[in-house]
Amino acid sequence: MPISINVNVKKVDKERFFEGKKGLYMDLVLFETPDSEYGDYMVKQRGEKGENMPILGNGKYFKPKDKGKKKDDGDDEPKPKSSKDPGW
Repeated sequence: MPISINVNVKKVDKERFFEGKKGLYMDLVLFETPDSEYGDYMVKQRGEKGENMPILGNGKYFKPKDKGKKKDDGDDEPKPKSSKDPGW
């Protein structure tokens, strides 16, 4: 399942960026926080062993909005499909 991540870029230590073959990178670490009100994960920048890095943001399981779904009208009878409906 995809995870959506929000990061406060003002808190990122830009000195830890590093050059890769295809661009400028930074290492992030996700910590599971299932009981948090902010998300399923906490995002931190990767640091050295024992180094306390600031929390940069959070991550949540990505659940796409179902734009075509309407509120339950209580009618459980199946609706006929249109002849143009591909059935996806």
